Amino acid sequence: MKGEIPNSQQRKFVILERLINQEHLSYKKLSEEYFVSRSSIANDISYIKKLLGPEEIKMTFDNSGTYLKATEVQFQKIIKQIILAALSDEKRNYFIDDILLSQISTIFYQLLRERKLDISESYGQNIVVSIAVMVQRGKAGKYIEIQERDKLEELISGFNIYPFTHDLLQKIENAGIYQFSLEEVQHLSHIIAGSGWNIFESQDSVPLKFRKETERFIKRVCENIDIDIFSDIRLQEELAVHLYQLLLRTEAQNSVHNPLTEEMKKRYPALYGIVWLALQDFDKQYPLELSDDELGFIVIHFQAAIERVKRVNKILLVCPNGVGASSYISAKIAHILPSSTSIETVSVTHLENVDMSKVAFIVTTMDLPKVEKAVVKVTTMLTAKDMKAIMNQFIDFIEEEKKQDLLLENVKKVDLFDHIYFLDLKTREEVLNYLIAQHEFDDAHQKANFMLSLWESEKIGTYLENGFALPHGSPKYVNKKNISAVVLNNPISWGGKDVDIIVLLMVPEDYKTMEPVMKMIIRGMSDKEWFISKMIEERKV
Repeated sequence: MKGEIPNSQQRKFVILERLINQEHLSYKKLSEEYFVSRSSIANDISYIKKLLGPEEIKMTFDNSGTYLKATEVQFQKIIKQIILAALSDEKRNYFIDDILLSQISTIFYQLLRERKLDISESYGQNIVVSIAVMVQRGKAGKYIEIQERDKLEELISGFNIYPFTHDLLQKIENAGIYQFSLEEVQHLSHIIAGSGWNIFESQDSVPLKFRKETERFIKRVCENIDIDIFSDIRLQEELAVHLYQLLLRTEAQNSVHNPLTEEMKKRYPALYGIVWLALQDFDKQYPLELSDDELGFIVIHFQAAIERVKRVNKILLVCPNGVGASSYISAKIAHILPSSTSIETVSVTHLENVDMSKVAFIVTTMDLPKVEKAVVKVTTMLTAKDMKAIMNQFIDFIEEEKKQDLLLENVKKVDLFDHIYFLDLKTREEVLNYLIAQHEFDDAHQKANFMLSLWESEKIGTYLENGFALPHGSPKYVNKKNISAVVLNNPISWGGKDVDIIVLLMVPEDYKTMEPVMKMIIRGMSDKEWFISKMIEERKV
């Protein structure tokens, strides 16, 4: 592939590879090399800037052309992310040698089998690719340098992952592939320890203070989703471990690619936003790298806990006398529906005593009086046609539940935005000062404390994506809810990002209905025109 003139899709990654290898490239030189216009090269560079954005790698230029200014850790991080996102795509070949990747993968999984250990596919890929990238870069003379060795050694010493890391890297060295430096061993130990591998870490190894902060984080999320999952011990244990591993990944400047991130955003937009907001307070205590991929993993933990407390979908089976053939029909239905579905058999005489609010639909072998739930009439022998009818009804029921979850029409205006402004302001300071001025505080001291907490949040970062920012201050300095939305005439710089829609959250500690607000914001990030039109509609009401 290398040596050939790349097509428009390939060219972006060829250029990125050259920039990562610290070439200085001019638009003129690139357009001549690849026989395309300068505007095409400009589009390629724009695409590359978007890829580099999440890793905060700076693109700059001098007399010899454009180049990247970053540490080797940052370079390896962006290479790894591209490879993980393209494991089945040819563009990974621009950044990694397939033979090297295969060699390290074989050694890694062989060691797992020897130790009788298991790991999820995504975490395994993260470790293998991290090592392969480091080896390939190291062979090219590009080495990791760690400035805070003592801090890293202190963190590593507390984890029994280190012996596994040592054995893994020793096998790679014994195979004649590469000799690792002390800095590289330390860095890879952090990556492996922080890769979500629960077998090497239990909740007991997580500091008590960190576990308590995790519990407070779970409580904040529970208050806003209005679902009691706080007592879910499994959630507390798994999330404490995951967040602590995230802390390690942040220290190691490492991240894990999450293939489900976009799906989690689409299916659970409110939960995604609420978790993001609650993590802002967590991040004040511990420096976590809150990327979309990491957020996606945390949302999965919460959604799994929600699924565990959801009521079981109950199918009501009505037979003439509630016995006999009903056992046969019940067994066949259970065979085709999810295991979480319960099947309750009742006689027609007891039908009026059933609480229908807990019933998904009714299956019956006879004509029934009018009931409020959908009815599927089947034969006693339950034919293939009958089974299809039951499955179709079950699918309809599930789809209707999803549809209801996505509806915003039943949310009153008071639950969303108290104030909506269309303004022409030039700086973040102007926007925040304007919005704060519209709010009534009990006294100047309370206002000063809220402003201080607001700017503390800004230090962490309140930019979401697609031009949205979500500034917020501490709830303990707010007595009355005030959620304001601002649509700016022109984008402004918000912590280095272009922003034209700002939602300021001023909510007291006892406010527990953030879900509809976050759902609307998350949907707006994927469809900004829809969000702006909603703001116009709401303002006219």
